Amino acid sequence: MPVYAVGITPLMTIIKEKDPANKHVAYAVNLAGSGKLKNLLNWWYSISNVGPKLGYYPNPSKSWLIVKSELLQEANTIFDKTGINISIKGRKYLGSFVGTCEEKEKIISAKINSFKEELQTLCEIAKCEPQAAYSAFITGFKNKFMYIMRTTPDIKHHLQQIDEMLTNNFIPAITDGHILSERDRLLLSLPTRYGGLAIPIFQDIADREFEYSQYISSTLTQKIIDQDSNIDMAELYLIKSKKFECSSKRNSFYKLILENIRKEMNAEELRANDLAQLKGSSSWLTSIPLKEDNLLLNKREFYDGVSLRYRWSIKYLPTSCVCGAKFDIDHAHVRKAGLYLAATMKSEIFSQNYLTKFVVM
Repeated sequence: MPVYAVGITPLMTIIKEKDPANKHVAYAVNLAGSGKLKNLLNWWYSISNVGPKLGYYPNPSKSWLIVKSELLQEANTIFDKTGINISIKGRKYLGSFVGTCEEKEKIISAKINSFKEELQTLCEIAKCEPQAAYSAFITGFKNKFMYIMRTTPDIKHHLQQIDEMLTNNFIPAITDGHILSERDRLLLSLPTRYGGLAIPIFQDIADREFEYSQYISSTLTQKIIDQDSNIDMAELYLIKSKKFECSSKRNSFYKLILENIRKEMNAEELRANDLAQLKGSSSWLTSIPLKEDNLLLNKREFYDGVSLRYRWSIKYLPTSCVCGAKFDIDHAHVRKAGLYLAATMKSEIFSQNYLTKFVVM
C-alpha cells in the first residue's frame, strides 16, 4: 500500500493542477472527486488521458456519479458520452456507503445478510473444527464488522441479527453446546487479556467505535477537505495520541464490565478469571492453529480448554476416582497417585505455554 501510494502521487498531482477547483482523494485503485458537474467532467477526462500513461486505467462502467435529484437531468446531459453510471440514491464506496439514508439501509441490510450466510458457514465448520473456526473469526471475520461499524453510522440495529447468531449458534458450536447466561455472554465479549474470548456484542459497541473512528481520523479528514497533502510530525503525533486516548477509553470500558461481572462470581470463578488474565495464559486462543507448530487442538481438547478457562463442567468425566473419592477437576489436580483425565489439552491452570498431558495413572 505505501508503494502504491507513492506510485499514484504523480497522477494525483497532475490532475489537480489541471482542475484545481475539484477536490479529490485516492485510496488504492479508488479515486473519488467532488465539485461542479462541468468541473468533474474535466477531472474525468484528465484521469482518462493522463492515467494510462502512468499505468492507471479508469473504467467508466465501474465508475459512479452521485448527484442531487434536481441535477439528474443536467448530469445525464453532461456525462452522456462518458459511459459513467449516474445515481441520485448513492453507491457503495470502500466498504461503506455514500448517498441517501434510505439507500444506505438497503445496502447495509444486504451486506449484513451476506455476513449472516458466511457466519452460518463458519458455524458449520465449528462443529468439526472449533479451534479453526474460532481463530478464523477473531483474526479475520470479526474485522469485517469492526470496519463497517467504524465507517458507517447508525447501524447497530442491523448488527443485532449477528449478535443473536453468535450467541445462539457460533458460541455453542465452539463450546460443545454450553448454554450461555447473560453474564457468560458479557464475559466472553471481553478481550482475551481480560479473560474473555474476544467475541464482541457488536450492537453495544457500534456507536462508540464510529465516534472513535471519526475522532482519530478528524485530522486527516480536514486535510482532505482542505486538499492539503502535507503533514508534519506534530500532526502525526496528534493522531497517535488520539489512538492512545481511544484505546484507553476502550480498556476502561472493558474493566468496568469485568468489575461488574466479578461481583457475581464465586470463589472458583474468580480464581479462574485471575488465571485467565495472567500473561501468556490466553496464547493458546490467540495463536494460529498450525499443526506443524503443535498448536492444533482437536474438538475435545478445545472444548475442555474453554471449559477449564471458565470453570464450566467438562463432559464425559468419570463420576468416581480409582481411589474411591468423587472425581472432579480439582481431585485430578491434587490426587497423589496421578491424574485421571484421559485427554491431552493445553491447560492454562497448569501451564501457560506448555502442553500438559492428562493420563490414567
